[in-house]
Amino acid sequence: MNRTALPVLLCMAGGVATAAPAAAAPGERPLVYAFIVANNQSLDASRAPLHFADDDAARYDEMFASQSGKVELFTVLDADTQRIFPELVARAQPPRRAVIEAALTRTFADIQRQVDAGHEVAFYFILSGHGDVDDGQGYVHLLDGRWTRSDLFQKVIAPSTATVNHIIIDACNAYFLVADRGGQAHAAGDYSSLIRDFVGREKLERYPNTGVLLSTSRAAEVHEWGRIEAGIFSHELRSAFTGAADATGDGAVDYHEAAAYIDAANGALPDQKTRLHIYARPPARNIDEPLFWSAGHTAHITVPASWTGRFYLEDDRGVRYADFNKSAEVPLHLELVPRDHYYLRSRDHEMRIDGAEAGAEVTVASLEQRPLLIAARGATSDLFDRYLFAIPYGPGFLRGYR
Repeated sequence: MNRTALPVLLCMAGGVATAAPAAAAPGERPLVYAFIVANNQSLDASRAPLHFADDDAARYDEMFASQSGKVELFTVLDADTQRIFPELVARAQPPRRAVIEAALTRTFADIQRQVDAGHEVAFYFILSGHGDVDDGQGYVHLLDGRWTRSDLFQKVIAPSTATVNHIIIDACNAYFLVADRGGQAHAAGDYSSLIRDFVGREKLERYPNTGVLLSTSRAAEVHEWGRIEAGIFSHELRSAFTGAADATGDGAVDYHEAAAYIDAANGALPDQKTRLHIYARPPARNIDEPLFWSAGHTAHITVPASWTGRFYLEDDRGVRYADFNKSAEVPLHLELVPRDHYYLRSRDHEMRIDGAEAGAEVTVASLEQRPLLIAARGATSDLFDRYLFAIPYGPGFLRGYR
């Protein structure tokens, strides 16, 4: 495949990238439990706070709640985010160690009861914020201390008896989570040995039900993009979860599809410093393990195979819901969080989607196209406007990626 390739690292159980067989047809949808931990603040007073980790947390919460999942949210919503997501204000808990640990204990007890009753359970632990390294161990900043690599294994992975664990990390300066002190030894971009150290390859092999997906970009300034008011990695991953990455059409997005989708989304960026480096390691027990399932009962829109190019979805609150660049190979089925309406926009046109309620199905070919009236807001994000999602994604890209 002739394209600009993003160096995505996809490691299987033995630590070596291999061609994967076609994904198996999904069976029973698991019960979903999700922990979402996001912190804009840094323990280092000299470091500027993030702006959108709380927004990402709120959007993840909506997405998992739409799956009828049990979601625990740990973040401090700023004033703007509270206005957009007022229903989350009472539920959001501060990202402090004692609060998180107590909730983990309760949740793992509940998961054990579900497993004993014979249910399949998927547990998600999503962590976003500032990241650093000290004494060779990576950590992410909470409000009152560090959440370290040891915490990840001892407090999350080891005690979980879920059928499958999905660990997702989006940390500003995330390469410090995997780099040696100062992060200079691998400035050329070879992260593979450092990433294996971070996830503890030997330790992780003791937990074949656990998969890891994380962003390891070296440039702090690329992690957040003001135009979409979100972290780029988190936005791309949520876009993949809507079904935009489901190139096989089986109703699920696996680790291969999610990593390939993010590869396509970033592959045209000309500067290594602005690219995301993604580490995707599916659970050793099943390298085709679904990372995210279509809920089935939510609203869906269908983009016909003949519709190609770059689009984005925005809801009635102005929240950027998903971006995608569609190839001409297959139709695209996107799952929507229920809202009064959405806008599907291309560079020049927009279509309004009304009645995005549970169970609704809309084919965009039936919608009226109108000229796009929204102007670009300044030149700061021109690079991302031009190059993000510039490469079409579909089954052919997935085959080439694998």
